[in-house]
Amino acid sequence: MRRELTFVTIIVVAIVIVLLLPTETNNYPGNGVTCAMDSDCAPSGCSGQVCAHVSEITNIVTTCEWKDEYECLTYATCGCTEGECEWKTTPEYTSCMEGLE
Repeated sequence: MRRELTFVTIIVVAIVIVLLLPTETNNYPGNGVTCAMDSDCAPSGCSGQVCAHVSEITNIVTTCEWKDEYECLTYATCGCTEGECEWKTTPEYTSCMEGLE
């Protein structure tokens, strides 16, 4: 009987711990942090190549390298589309990328 009671106590404590844990995961792109307007999003990453929610930008870690295509991002804007931060391209961006091929 005592053994069963100890087992039940352990299960109950485990359930309580799980319920008390924060539900927020690491706030990286795609992990549930949504935006409502363009100002909720900002470029991040060592080379400014990641468009992410402003609450995430200090948590994002990228390699510090430069790719020619990153220069084309000067012709794009980091903004909010349907709740997700993403790069919004322009004809100038497309032309820049085509020039790299």
